[in-house]
Amino acid sequence: MFGSNESRGWIELGSLINNEEVRYSINVNRLMRHLAILAVTGGGKSNTVCVLAREIVQRLRGTVVIFDMHGEYSNIELGGQLVNVLRPAMNPVNMAFEELMELAKVPESAVRQERAIRQAWALVHEGYSEGRIKFTADHTLVDALIDTLEKLIEKGAVDEEGGRGALNRLMDVKEKYADILDHGVPLDLTKVVVPGRLNVFDLSGVDEEAADAIVSHYLRRILSERKKLKRREESGAGRLPPIIVVIEEAHILIPARDHKLTKYWASRVAREGRKFGVGLVIVSQRPRNVDPDVLSQTNNKIILRIVEPQDIRYVQEASEELSEDLAALLPSLNPGEAVVIGSMVKLPAIVKVDICKEKSRGGDIDVISEWEALAKGEARRAEEVERSLEELL
Repeated sequence: MFGSNESRGWIELGSLINNEEVRYSINVNRLMRHLAILAVTGGGKSNTVCVLAREIVQRLRGTVVIFDMHGEYSNIELGGQLVNVLRPAMNPVNMAFEELMELAKVPESAVRQERAIRQAWALVHEGYSEGRIKFTADHTLVDALIDTLEKLIEKGAVDEEGGRGALNRLMDVKEKYADILDHGVPLDLTKVVVPGRLNVFDLSGVDEEAADAIVSHYLRRILSERKKLKRREESGAGRLPPIIVVIEEAHILIPARDHKLTKYWASRVAREGRKFGVGLVIVSQRPRNVDPDVLSQTNNKIILRIVEPQDIRYVQEASEELSEDLAALLPSLNPGEAVVIGSMVKLPAIVKVDICKEKSRGGDIDVISEWEALAKGEARRAEEVERSLEELL
C-alpha cells in the first residue's frame, strides 16, 4: 500500500508515525518530477536529504549532486568511495558570460562596463578558439580579459570611463575568486560530477555571489549535457546519467524577489528537467522566500515542522494536495516527522523519517560544554604559570 523497498525504483524514507511497523517508500522515477523539503531550522531537513541520497546512491547506484551551503554533507560515509566531495571551483573556459558578471558584481545599470567586458570577452574567446590565446595557471582567462581590455582602452575602442570601471571589477575578480576559477578543473563534466556517486559541492567557504555563480554553472551544464544525450539517444561510459540535484538554502539561491542566476536555471530545470532526466530537490526553512514559480513546479513535498502561518499558507498555495487538515498538523510535528505528498507516493501520510547514521549529527551546538572546556583549559594554564613562577623563585 505504501510502496515496497523490494519493488523496482522504490526506496524507503521511514515508517508511518502511528505504526512504526509499516514502512513508507517513495518512487524515484516520480521523484524526478521534483521535490521540495521544507521545515524550520532543526526540523530534520538535512537528515531527510541524507536518507534520500543514501538510498538513491547505495541501493539504486543513482547519481546525486548536493550544493551544500554549510558543509553539512562532506562527512557522509557511504563506503566504497561512493561520496565525491568537491571544492567550489569551475574551469573558466566553461564559464558563461553571465557567471562572470555575477562574480564581477556589475550592476544592471552599469551598461558601459558590461559592454566593455563583453567586447573583451568576445575577443578573448575568439583568440582561444583560433589557438592564438592559451590559458595556464599563470595566465588565466581573467588575465587575458584584463590584458585585452587594457588594449581596448588604450586604442579608444571602448568608453574610457566604462572601461576603467570594468577593469577594476575584473581585477577584483582575479584577486577575490582566483581559487574558484581554476583551469585545472576538468572540462569533461563526468570527471567532476562522477556518475553513480553522491557528489557534494562544499560551498561553506564562499560568498553568495560565488555560490550563485557555481550552482548556476553546474545546473546549466548538467541540463545542457542531458539534453544533448537525450536528443542523440546516447548512453554508456563517459556519459552523464540521469541525475538528481539538491539545492540547500533555496531561499538564498532561488529567492522570491531578487535576481539570481541559480533561480533562472533552477526554473529551467523545474520546467524541462523531467523530460531529460534531471530531478530537482530544493531545501529551505523559509518557504515564503522561495520563488513561487519554482516551488509550485515541485510535484512532491516533504514538509517537516513549520510554525509560521505565512509559510504554511504559502506552501498550501503551491501544493494542491496539502489539505487544511494536514496543514494544521505542521506546527505540532516533532523533529524528523513529516507530511509527505505528491506523485512519488501512493498515498499522502505523516512519516517518521529514518535516522541517517552515515551523517554526523547536526543540530544545536552545546555551548555549555564548550564554555566549560574553555574554563578548564584556562584554569590549567593558570596553574602551569603559577608552578613555573614557583620553580623560578
